Amino acid sequence: MVAISFSKKPEFPQMIIDGIKDQTIRPFNAKRYDQIKRIRKLQLYWKQRTKECFKIADAELTEIFKIKFAKKHLIFKKNETEYFTGMFYPLEPMDIHEIVTRDGFDDFQELWNVLEHMYGDIENMTFMVIRFRITEEVSS
Repeated sequence: MVAISFSKKPEFPQMIIDGIKDQTIRPFNAKRYDQIKRIRKLQLYWKQRTKECFKIADAELTEIFKIKFAKKHLIFKKNETEYFTGMFYPLEPMDIHEIVTRDGFDDFQELWNVLEHMYGDIENMTFMVIRFRITEEVSS
C-alpha cells in the first residue's frame, strides 16, 4: 500500500469519508507516480508523522494523471493516450471545476493559493492528480 497524508483543511478527513473529496493533487514525481499506478492500494492519513496522526481510510486508485497550472484559471492535462506526443491540452471550465471541487476546494483561486503556498512557483511544475475510492473506513 502507498501512504498519502493530508493536512491542509481540518474538514478533509470527513470529506474523504463522505466521498466529497476523492482526489489529491501532488507534485509529479516519476517514481511515486509509477508506484501509485502499479500498487493501486492507498492508505489515507491525517497529518502523518505528527502527534495528531490518524488513519482516515484505505482506498483504491481509480485514476491518476498529470496536470499543469496557468494563472488565467487554466489547467492543462497530459494527453497520455498519444504515446508519441504526450502533450498537455487545456481543460474546459467544467473539467477545471471538477478538479477543484473533487479536491475539496470552493474555487480555483483557493486551490491555487494552497498549492502556491505549499510549493512555490506552481506554473513551472507538473502535478499529478490522484483519484481514489474508499474501500475501508477506519473507526475513530
